[in-house]
Amino acid sequence: MPESIAIDSIRLRQLYVGAISDEGIFKNNELIKLEQGLTEVLTSFFLKSFKMENFMTFTHELDVEYNGAFVSAGSVFEDPQRFLEEAQNLLKLLYAFSENGNIKEGELYITHFEDVPLEDDTVSAIGIFKSEDRDPFIKVYQQEKELGLMADEGISFNNIHKGALILDTPDLKTYKVLVFDKSSKGGQAKFWVDHFLNLKPLEDEYFQTRNFMHLCKDFALHGQQDADRAEQVDLINRSMDFFKERDHFNQRDFEEEVLPDEEQREAFLRYRDEFMEQRQLEDLQEDFEISAPAMQAARRQMRSVIKLDKNFHVYVHGKRSLIEKGYDADRGKHFYKLYFDEEN
Repeated sequence: MPESIAIDSIRLRQLYVGAISDEGIFKNNELIKLEQGLTEVLTSFFLKSFKMENFMTFTHELDVEYNGAFVSAGSVFEDPQRFLEEAQNLLKLLYAFSENGNIKEGELYITHFEDVPLEDDTVSAIGIFKSEDRDPFIKVYQQEKELGLMADEGISFNNIHKGALILDTPDLKTYKVLVFDKSSKGGQAKFWVDHFLNLKPLEDEYFQTRNFMHLCKDFALHGQQDADRAEQVDLINRSMDFFKERDHFNQRDFEEEVLPDEEQREAFLRYRDEFMEQRQLEDLQEDFEISAPAMQAARRQMRSVIKLDKNFHVYVHGKRSLIEKGYDADRGKHFYKLYFDEEN
């Protein structure tokens, strides 16, 4: 499973809350005062949806220095005293983008965290979060010696619809960014990542591992002419085994071990170019460290199963040579013959 953020050591230092609506923005001129109990609840509230995987980074068609969210985050990292000013700037930026109708009204929360664990270090981070719905709840209160009930509305732990965590990574000019967007479709789904934040995938070892394993799967299923399902599954299994047994990926080693047939290897290289073009990948490296979380995530999508009508599912984990495919003319049906030593 992807690694969640370990929040025990994280400190919430500053919090700003604003709101947008059809009428404009509601801009706080002061930060929220933080108390110990509230800080602990809010840290979990904001960070529980993030997984330490699939990092992104800021971009811009001209230059990243024109990316408003990138500039505001960098300003706070350089001088935390500018947090209030930059939080207000982010609220204005969100509202400016919201005029195209792709963002719902609701609250915007800007946070400044310290001691966020990242690999073998801790870093500062800027969080940007958007809530869009309120849930009804019943509040029990005491008045003198009697208990009473009061209906109200509030933000539940499940109502943070959009979030971004910008990590101050000195070795990377444009920062590492974790992001989520629970919107389901259309402009809502693209607005947060592509327009307001203007992010692109960070081409790190997670990116490289995930995309190359997806390439292997796609080639096995769609890039081999006349390959039957057993042959497709066999190639998927051999590809997964190659990644599972190594810490480092080298494409030449992959080709020699997994694609020993020269014709198949040439077909794979052609398909690799098509795959990159279709997915608009600028760089799919031939040599990189293998990311264990990316490999595990990709393996869950590379199921080694042969589905036979609605009657049978054959899960293949071993040698292709132990499976034979044939056709029974008398019955008018295809069949698989499986060879094994023991039945459990």
